[in-house]
Amino acid sequence: DQFDDKFTDIFAVQDSLSTRLADALALKLSRAAEQQLNKRYTSNFEAYQLYAQGRAVWSVFHQANDSLKFFNAALEKDPRYALAYAGLADAYTGASEWLLAPREALGQARAAAEKALALDDTLAEAHAALGHVYVHQFNLKADAEFQRALELSPNSVPARFFYSEYLAFTKNTEKAATNLRRVQQLDPLSPSAGAFLVWCGLIDRRNDDALREAQKALELEPDNPFSRLMLAMAQSASARHAEAIAELEKIKPLMPTSQLLGTLGREYALAGRRADALKVLAELKQTAQQQYVSPFDSALIYTALGDKDQAFAALEKAREDQSEWLGLLGVDARLDSLRTDARFDDLLRRVVLTH
Repeated sequence: DQFDDKFTDIFAVQDSLSTRLADALALKLSRAAEQQLNKRYTSNFEAYQLYAQGRAVWSVFHQANDSLKFFNAALEKDPRYALAYAGLADAYTGASEWLLAPREALGQARAAAEKALALDDTLAEAHAALGHVYVHQFNLKADAEFQRALELSPNSVPARFFYSEYLAFTKNTEKAATNLRRVQQLDPLSPSAGAFLVWCGLIDRRNDDALREAQKALELEPDNPFSRLMLAMAQSASARHAEAIAELEKIKPLMPTSQLLGTLGREYALAGRRADALKVLAELKQTAQQQYVSPFDSALIYTALGDKDQAFAALEKAREDQSEWLGLLGVDARLDSLRTDARFDDLLRRVVLTH
């Protein structure tokens, strides 16, 4: 059918459309269901616009600071806007490790998620946001938050996406992949779900599958730097180090992060280019003077160079920093050469999620 209404107020249009849709489908709604259908999280249109802008840039890693600005601006317009607090929590968690020191960012993220839940405990986005914070803090309470989020909104893309990360960290890659496939159904244009399916393959040592998933993700968005990073990691897992190095060198200007540098330095070391790997370690130290650099990235290079003492020192510092990559400690193939060392089991015991 057709919907024809005068567009003067987006909230009025939303209410009108939901009411007409319910009438057209002859739904028998309870009063609670009707209230949920017509639920409005803010009556301030400027706050709504700012929130929408924050979500639009939230998943783009180099625009994380912009998403923080948009969500904070939305909250200035409406301090009781629970969705904006959930968005703010997601933005801080997303910026953790990539742009901000994890302990600083995750503390802010948790406070924002808890504020959202204090305003509205039935908000699926807020439970998913808090669950995501818990994953990065190696806290097993994440599972309950994701279960609640999916109970409230089974088709929530963020909830399923964050839940898949938790499942991968806890070695349940089959269930993680199932959730990521569901994300692809709900959001067919998302390259991120495909990129994270690469992780599932790498964790299970299904390197050919990981490579296929990386190539499929790039079909959706060929220039997505994170997808290209995952392609390089899949190439590396198949010992195609020259190809991985070429890929990483190509996207380095587009992805000025320590994660890219750590992966590139590791590839240099595995390809026998020790001098280049040492140059990357020096570059990481220099980068740390301008922005947060995770010690985990240096640990990858030291591991590939065969310097176990330096690798374990860096991993221990990463644990103290609450680096999200430590969540993969029990499953990350890049650290396999360290697993026979007694220090590895000791470190693993102190990272709760993988214990």
